[in-house]
Amino acid sequence: MINDSNPVQIQTEDTIVALSTANGVGAIAVIRLSGPRAIQIANAVF
Repeated sequence: MINDSNPVQIQTEDTIVALSTANGVGAIAVIRLSGPRAIQIANAVF
């Protein structure tokens, strides 16, 4: 059943970051960074 009372709005001009791996202790963590400012932000952080 689909709930249309709260639709998700996607803004293509947004830059977003999200943890892509499970939370917890591990050797590798994957972070997803996407959007128009992704390269600029990645260069500033790394």
